[in-house]
Parts: sequence; C-alpha cells; structure tokens
Amino acid sequence: MPMKHKFLFSSILPLCVFPVALNACKKNKKIDNDTTKIKNFWAKFTTNLEQFKKMLGNNINKFYELNANYKFFKDVMLEMYNEDSQDSLYNTIKNIIDKSKYGKMDLNDNELSQLNENHIGLYNQWINSSTKLNELINVRNIINDADIQISTSIQKLSLNNNANAFYLFNSYLNELGKNNFKDEEMQLNLNKVKDFFSNYIYNANKWESDLNNNSSNNKNNSNDIHEHTHSHALINITMNAIVQNLGFIKQIKNLEDLKSGINKLNNRDKKEHFNVNLFNKLPTLNEFEKLNDSIIQAQDQINLLRNKAIEIYSSIKDIESILNQ
Repeated sequence: MPMKHKFLFSSILPLCVFPVALNACKKNKKIDNDTTKIKNFWAKFTTNLEQFKKMLGNNINKFYELNANYKFFKDVMLEMYNEDSQDSLYNTIKNIIDKSKYGKMDLNDNELSQLNENHIGLYNQWINSSTKLNELINVRNIINDADIQISTSIQKLSLNNNANAFYLFNSYLNELGKNNFKDEEMQLNLNKVKDFFSNYIYNANKWESDLNNNSSNNKNNSNDIHEHTHSHALINITMNAIVQNLGFIKQIKNLEDLKSGINKLNNRDKKEHFNVNLFNKLPTLNEFEKLNDSIIQAQDQINLLRNKAIEIYSSIKDIESILNQ
C-alpha cells in the first residue's frame, strides 16, 4: 500500500512543485502564437503587395500601359504646356504677357474701368503679370515630378536586398523562425516597413494636406525637391498632379468670362488682338469637357491603387496590434 501511495505522489509532483515551469510553457505558447500571427499577417501583406506590384508593372512604361487613363491625362496636359509647340498654352500665355511684343495692347485705365471686378482680376493674373504662367509651370513640374517618383517607387519595390524594407522585414521573420522575439526589435523593423511604405507607396498622414496643394504654391512645385513639403509617395504625388491640374484647367476655363468682358470694349484692335492671340487658342468647351473627363478617369485609376495600398497597410496595423497588447 505505501508503494502505491508513493507512486501517486510522484505522479502529481510536477504539477504541484513546478507551477513556474507550467506558466513558462503557457508564456512560450503565447509567444509562439504571437509569432505565428505576425507571420500570417505578413503573408497577407506580401500577397496584397504582389497584387499591387502587378497593378504598377515592372517599369514606368508598363505602368502607363496598365494605367492608360493616367497616361492620357499626363500626355494631354504636357502637350498643352509644351515650350516647343508654338500654339501651346505655355507659349500663348508667354507671348500675351510679353510687353516687348504686345505692350501697346495693354488696357488703359479707361478700358479697365469698363470691366467688372472679376474681369480685372483675371486680366491682371493672366495678361498683366506672369502669375498664371508661373502656375502653369508649377502644374507641369508636378507631372514631371510624379514621373520620377513612379519610376523610383517601382524600382525600389523590385529590390531584393536590404535597401527594400519589405525584403529586410521578411528576412528578419525567416531568421526568427518560431523563436521568441523582442518587442523593441520587432517594432524597430516594423517602423522601417512603415517608413518605406509611406515614402514610396502611400502616405496616409499627408493625404489631405497634399490634396489641398495648389498651383500657386511655388515652393512645393520648385525644381528643388528638398523644398517640397508634400509627399513623394507614388499614390500621393500622382493624385496631387491630377488635382492641381484639374484646378488649373478650371482656371483656364474662367478666361471665357474675361473674353466676354474684353469683347465689350470699344477698341477694335485690342479686341482682335486678345481674340486672335489668346482666346481663339484656348481649348473649346467640348475639348474642356473631354479633358475634364480624362482627368476624372485618371483620378479613378489612382484611387484603385490607393484602395489596394490601404488594404496592404491593414496588415501592418494588425501586426502593431499584437505588439501593443
């Protein structure tokens, strides 16, 4: 009988004497579960990322092939702003404000008094100063800026080395295996992923402020990108280019209002000058509508990319939620 009692005692001894070991097992199991969850979220991230990369293409030419609406918008706008085309909007505005050519056609005080306040504002911005020519250059610059960023982002995403934070994080998880991870180390590597994402794909924090940029912001549209405060992430910069150009197109359309004021003047020579050298060279109302439609379609196309980017980023949030438990 004592032998049986001893056997029973020894059977329950580990459960009574080693509760710390039992807690450690539970903790290790939790850590293993957390590691597995993070890896599963990362697998979802990489799946969505690959789908996103297919939407971009593997180079800028493929991007324009896959995103034809954006390319059409870009090509049409750059043709309007082309310095080498005699009848482009760029050269039309450049010539009309050239005092050495047409200074004698400037409206005098009496003629200006015949215009309403809105007409005078348009005249001063488009004809009597370089204000709108500078804005035209700005909206052209942001399209070219977007071109550079599209190419750069696609190239960065294709890298299979530590210059690509996604590759780096994937390598980190592979090395980790099912082992315990340090929260600080995991967060540090995840922060690199977040920074890389916001630098090259989509910056949600700057989305609203980027869309509030306009063609009059000379600093944000200068050739020196170090002066820019807007995001250069692919989705931000392409949508920024669309929004700024859409706004500028609406301003060009406002010149129709100035035309109605100019045509009420008594000076026939000046009326003919502004009609021949400015108003008749502007897009027709039908052309404006087509241009507006193409810009809206380009906007829809970039929004598809944005929606996919948001889906990708949700996995990063899921991983962070585990670290913040």
